[in-house]
Amino acid sequence: MLRYIIKRFFTSLLTFFAILLFTFILARLLPGDPITVMYGEMQPTPEVRAALERELGLDKPIVVQFFIYASRMLRGDWGLSVHTRVPVAALAGDAFLSTLVLTAFSITLAAALGLLLSYLSVVRYNTLVDKVIRGVSVGTFSLPVFWWGYILILVFAVQLRWLPAGGKGGIEHLILPSLTLAMVNLGMITRVSRAAMIEVLMQDHVVLAKAKGLSNGDVMVRHVIRNALVAIVTVIGLRFGVLLGGAVITETVFAYPGMGKMIVDAILTRDYPVLIGGMFIASLAVMIVNLAVDMAYALLDPRVRVGG
Repeated sequence: MLRYIIKRFFTSLLTFFAILLFTFILARLLPGDPITVMYGEMQPTPEVRAALERELGLDKPIVVQFFIYASRMLRGDWGLSVHTRVPVAALAGDAFLSTLVLTAFSITLAAALGLLLSYLSVVRYNTLVDKVIRGVSVGTFSLPVFWWGYILILVFAVQLRWLPAGGKGGIEHLILPSLTLAMVNLGMITRVSRAAMIEVLMQDHVVLAKAKGLSNGDVMVRHVIRNALVAIVTVIGLRFGVLLGGAVITETVFAYPGMGKMIVDAILTRDYPVLIGGMFIASLAVMIVNLAVDMAYALLDPRVRVGG
């Protein structure tokens, strides 16, 4: 098990380095530059531009810029925002915590409802209940996330005026964006969990357990759900990682100050340090979650450890 974890750790480390390099180069390839955005229509004099380029490190070759930036990041110096002059680490840390809270709410809600619906769908297999749940699950992840966001705002914020339409504050500000993200993930978790349970139900040891007279409830708890956990944990973990990496559209629709919104704002303003810092946190979070999922996967299914 230890060997498997070490192997996965170093694989994740290489992936992270590749993502950081790709993000750095991609940021530099964006049209425009932070100095032009800072000054707008009032372009700086050549002397001022040259001084700013030296200050921001833009006068060096891109490969040199990358290694200077990477070495600083490893020492904890993530630089300052080009526009606000606030340390990037502080900005990214606050945004990450906001996204973490939002993601935890939404994935918990989606996982609880998804497992409940998949369980009902399996125990009522091929009945009207099963067909309705299948239709709902397809509908939830087929519709775009911004559509769910606008519908929820229209109903609960504009018409009923029960909840705020956006921003950050108390728990009431989390409900609508959490519901939006949960709706998109609910269908996928339900369908994957249902398929995994049905596959286990068809296996010989489950048929034998039924033949021995075990009740449907005992069969589901002792044999079906337990053996389907590998697929269920995988899909929940992967969806959690994706959301943690930045729920860009949802945070933009609800003006929620998380990682996604911070990265979008950094792209629009060419704020390279904030953009790369945000991508750094997002990539790291996704890889940590994926590593945790792989470890859980190996614990639940020993064949994974053997196969490497």
